[in-house]
Formats: sequence, structure tokens, C-alpha cells
Amino acid sequence: DHHVKYTGTIDCFSRTLKVEGIFGFYKGCLAATIKQLPYSVITYIVYEQTRYYIERLSKT
Repeated sequence: DHHVKYTGTIDCFSRTLKVEGIFGFYKGCLAATIKQLPYSVITYIVYEQTRYYIERLSKT
């Protein structure tokens, strides 16, 4: 069964807005943020520690 749900981008946008409201465009953002958070925290910590050690080494 192959049926077309939307006729185009504007149709998709307007139907989503009409049926789900403005928050329909943000579905899944919380899950994606929670998924990304550990990576971002680890990256920040590694960056800061590396920067700290490089600054210490360059002062000697």
C-alpha cells in the first residue's frame, strides 16, 4: 500500500502546525538532547583538561 501523506514541504509544515501545533516541530528534541549530553560533557572535560596541561607545560 503506497499512499502519499503529504504533497510537499509546505503541506507537511501546515498540516503539522494544524494538527500538533508549534510543539509538533520539536518532537524528539528532548530524546536527541539526552542522547547527545554525555558526549558533550565528556568532550568539554577532555578539552578543558588538555588545555590546562598544555598551558602548564608551556609555562615551564
